[in-house]
Amino acid sequence: MSSIKESTGLASRLDGLDDAGLLDLIERGLALLGVHPLDGQIGDHALGESVERLHRLETITAAEKLRRIAEADARQTWRAESARSTADLLAQRLRLTRGEAKAQADTAVGLERLPETAAAVRAGEVGLGQAQVAARAAADAHPQTHEQLDRLIAADGKTLDRRQLREHVDAWTATHDPDTLAGRERRAWAQRRLTIGPDGSVGGGFQLDPVGGATVKTALEAKARKTGPDDERTYAQRMADAMVEFAQQALDAGGLPQVAAQRPHVIMIVQPGGQARLDGVGPVSWQTAEMVCCDAEVDHANLPHPPTLNGPATMRCWTPGAPAANPPSPNASR
Repeated sequence: MSSIKESTGLASRLDGLDDAGLLDLIERGLALLGVHPLDGQIGDHALGESVERLHRLETITAAEKLRRIAEADARQTWRAESARSTADLLAQRLRLTRGEAKAQADTAVGLERLPETAAAVRAGEVGLGQAQVAARAAADAHPQTHEQLDRLIAADGKTLDRRQLREHVDAWTATHDPDTLAGRERRAWAQRRLTIGPDGSVGGGFQLDPVGGATVKTALEAKARKTGPDDERTYAQRMADAMVEFAQQALDAGGLPQVAAQRPHVIMIVQPGGQARLDGVGPVSWQTAEMVCCDAEVDHANLPHPPTLNGPATMRCWTPGAPAANPPSPNASR
C-alpha cells in the first residue's frame, strides 16, 4: 500500500514539472544510473533485463524527439535560424551528417501520417528501424491507403525486425497499392548511380533499381564464395574482391571501348628511388606498386619536366620481395 501511495505522490509531483524540469530529471536519473557499479552488484538475469528496459527507454526517448522534430518542421522553425530546412537545422544543432539529419526529419514527418504506429513507437513497442520503414512507406503510399497501412505496421511492427517489416509492407503494397510500388521502382531506376571517389583507398557507393541490384548481387555472390576452409575473408571483403575480379577480367578480355586509341588499363607511375602513384588514386606503398607491376605491361619514361615518354616495352617488374632500391619501372599498366 505504501509503494502505491509513493508512486501516486511521485506522479503528482512530476505532473507539475514543465518540459525543462522533466528533461533535467531524466538526465539526473541517467547520470545516477551510470555510476551504479555493475561488477558483482547485479545478476546476469537482472543485467539482461536492464539492457532490454534501456533499449525500450531509448526508443521512447527517440520517439519523443521525433514528435518534437515534426512540430518544429510544421512551424518551420529553421527559418529563424538561417537554415534551409529542418534537416539542415538538425545537422547544425545536433552535429549530424546531412544524411542522418534528413533520415530523422523524414521519419518524424512520416510518422505524423501514421498515428497508431507513432503511438506504438512512443510506447516502445515498435522500434526505430521499423519506424523508418513506416515513414518511407507512408511517404510513397497513396493517402487513401494510409489508414490501412498504419494499422498493419502498428500491429505487425511489434513482432518483425526492420528487414522483415519492409518485405511485409512491400508485399502488402503490391496487392493494395500497386501503382505506388511501380512508381517507387521507376524512381529507383531514374536515381541509379555509381560513385567512386579516391581517398587513398577507393570507396564506392551504389544505388540501383531492384532488377539491376538483383543482377549485380547474384553475379558478385557467385564469385564471392569462400575458396576453402582457410578463407578468412568476411562477406563484405569477398564481395569487394569479386567486384575487382570482374573489372580485371573485363580489362584483360580487351572488349572494352578504347580510350584515347588505347585499351583501358590501370596506370601505376613509379619514379626510381621516389614515389609510386596509382593514377586516379594517389601515392601508394612500394608493396602495392610491386603487386600492380608484377604482371604489368610497362612503358619506360624519362621524367624531366614535363615528362617525355621514350616508348613502350613489355616486361615483368622486379621480383616480389626485392628491396625497395630496385623499384618497379616508371609507367606500368594492367
